[in-house]
Amino acid sequence: MPKAKGKTRRQKFSYSVNQKRLNQNVRWKATSWVECSHIQHAWDHAKSMQQNLIEMGLAMDPNKAVPPCKRKVKAVDKREERKRGKKKGKGREGEEK
Repeated sequence: MPKAKGKTRRQKFSYSVNQKRLNQNVRWKATSWVECSHIQHAWDHAKSMQQNLIEMGLAMDPNKAVPPCKRKVKAVDKREERKRGKKKGKGREGEEK
């Protein structure tokens, strides 16, 4: 006799997943908190994390918040320095060229 159409159920238990680790992660995520009371009181659950941090004056990504410093000194090739040094410097035993 054939099966009734639409009565098969999907497999609910995944054998390839470590259930102990999965439950630990669920518990850890459910109980995660911020220790700073000021941030807890200022947090608005209706807003995103980035919007909350911007309102508090905090940076989510420090690389975007602070621009990188620009170097003012040009990098000089070592070969050029050696050439300049030989022309201007003294020869052996303090004799000038």
